[in-house]
Amino acid sequence: MTDEEYALWSRFEQALADLDYVTVLDDNSDLIARPGAEDFRDRDWHSYQVEMEEIIKDLTTTLISDFNRFILEVEYENIPDDTLIEWKMIVIFKFQLY
Repeated sequence: MTDEEYALWSRFEQALADLDYVTVLDDNSDLIARPGAEDFRDRDWHSYQVEMEEIIKDLTTTLISDFNRFILEVEYENIPDDTLIEWKMIVIFKFQLY
């Protein structure tokens, strides 16, 4: 991974970590239906819900799909067949006799 790609990935991770759902809700609060407002229209009843559903879809289904596509497009180095990969695992068991 190049330094530029690493920086892009790092910014992406930080943006996800910094996502504040309260801000998302507040930023779209102007879409909440206000039946008492002079400019209220019947179509306003579900505007907020529709927008929140779209944001949730983008942050879940679409993001997962894009991430999967990204992972599948990564080009890995070829590892020679004669390369030995050593796995070390320490297993600790605790037995208790009754």
